[in-house]
Amino acid sequence: MIPETGTISFSDIQNEFGGEHPISLSEYYKDSPSEYTKNVPNFITLGNPNKLHNFRGKTKSVLKTVTLQTGTFDAIGVHGQWLAFNAPPINLPSDYNDNNLVSWDLYFYSTKLKNSYPAMYITMIIPNVASLNIGGTSNTYGGPFNGEMLNYTNPLGTAGQSITCSVSMYSKAGLTNCYYRLVIRYYA
Repeated sequence: MIPETGTISFSDIQNEFGGEHPISLSEYYKDSPSEYTKNVPNFITLGNPNKLHNFRGKTKSVLKTVTLQTGTFDAIGVHGQWLAFNAPPINLPSDYNDNNLVSWDLYFYSTKLKNSYPAMYITMIIPNVASLNIGGTSNTYGGPFNGEMLNYTNPLGTAGQSITCSVSMYSKAGLTNCYYRLVIRYYA
């Protein structure tokens, strides 16, 4: 990390972010072709004057992969009715920022599917953003019902925000030991 106080040198910047010799501040913009500071939060962009003090307290971002999982829940339907079952929420990491998102995957798992005529939808509800369908219908008898969404780049929200996932079903489908797993790749 570049010190927040005291003297900053060009070698401090190159040691933290990399760079060419001889050094030029034009290499270090968030949207510069060199990409040395591409994923540094709240960093200066092209067209603005770049000065040494812009680097105070900044650090090179690293790509993180975080796996989050809900608690388990059961979803037991009622004949002739649509019902929705919410999973326990998933809270986004405290250092998460949509601006630094690379991609995410969402998986739904269940242990057992039982009873007659199951038709179900798996959804992910992202507050203030979108509701996404992660699976279609299923009329499978016995065995697990699982679904996945891979390599999505839709924004997820803000640090610490809760994401709610749910399963909707018609008639007497029965899912047990259900849970969601969210894998997020982002720069922090």
